[in-house]
Amino acid sequence: MTRWLHIVNGQSTAEGLEQAGIPGDIHEFADVLHEGPVPPDDDVEAWLRVRAKFIAEAGWEDARGSALEVLQEWQRALESFRDYDDVVLWYEHDLFDQLLLIRHLHWWWTHAPLDPPWLVSPAAYLGPMGPAQLQALFEARERVTEAQLTLASSAWQAFTAPEPTELVRIVMHENTGDLPHLEGALRRLLEEYPSPENGLGRTERQILQILELSPLNSLDLFAANAAREERVFMGDLTFFMRLRRLLEARQPLVAAESKNAPIKLTDTGRGVLAGELDAVEINGIDQWIGGVHLGEMVWRWNGEEVVS
Repeated sequence: MTRWLHIVNGQSTAEGLEQAGIPGDIHEFADVLHEGPVPPDDDVEAWLRVRAKFIAEAGWEDARGSALEVLQEWQRALESFRDYDDVVLWYEHDLFDQLLLIRHLHWWWTHAPLDPPWLVSPAAYLGPMGPAQLQALFEARERVTEAQLTLASSAWQAFTAPEPTELVRIVMHENTGDLPHLEGALRRLLEEYPSPENGLGRTERQILQILELSPLNSLDLFAANAAREERVFMGDLTFFMRLRRLLEARQPLVAAESKNAPIKLTDTGRGVLAGELDAVEINGIDQWIGGVHLGEMVWRWNGEEVVS
């Protein structure tokens, strides 16, 4: 009997595979790589420590243990692939999953290029799927090709680089068809760079646009923002971190009279949304997008290229 290892995008997918009776050991690897510093991972232990420090400081640790312990456990599962006959990666089409996918395929390319895993990467969300759907995807899995490994490795190195120019080149000029969901995911990532018009990334701009229509509580605001995404990639904790930045800025762009009160747009926020003010100029910026730190050096995305 084949000994299978499944690396999945989160607990809901893991539970789904168990309910579907898909054979093998199931482990998740679900780091939120579109938030916080993501340097090159040539030294995996050092990389895990960087990620764990960010997760702990963001307050995202849970009952499973410290952020470093959880990340190390996930990494050990990935590295245990030689204890199995075969491996399947389960990562869907959105930004969260595609960043994890290119990270894992880059790891495979540098550690076991002649022994690639299988891939399940649908254009749909895995978590809500029923047993029959997941079983059908398992049966339709495809072996990762050398072209996919090399593309993923190039994309990962570009994502973790200290400047975004190579990532833009891949998105705008390279044929990424071997990983059909990658271009859309990385393009969405580039939209998180500040705009030349008002200094807002897409998520922050969407928040202000929603509140311009009506004040909302934080949960309704989270749902309204998700409804504006072509591929929902941002969880509630990530969203609330973004919202907190707007609330606690030197010149707040949104405000609430109390913790549970509806959140509303401030006059400053209206000015930024209208392009009369620039969010970066009035509030500064301290944000990571992969390996790029937006601080003293500010890169902006105009829809076609990044400019500093």
